[in-house]
Amino acid sequence: MLSMPMMTFYEFGIKIGVLKQRVLKIMSGFSSEKPEVQSLVKRSFLNEEAKNIYLQTYKEKLKALNFSFIGPISG
Repeated sequence: MLSMPMMTFYEFGIKIGVLKQRVLKIMSGFSSEKPEVQSLVKRSFLNEEAKNIYLQTYKEKLKALNFSFIGPISG
């Protein structure tokens, strides 16, 4: 299996030929917490512990995405 160096979502978009402004527009849709996610999880059949873990993981992934989003743009 081929190994690729780690890159941010921004870098990946640029690498595959997407225009900078388009990459930024696409990523901006994923940069904030969506209330629908919490609502859906709360209504799910998961037990309370699983719901908490799911929401915590969602927030951590969102934070990581925002970190990769901010890094190249401000640099």
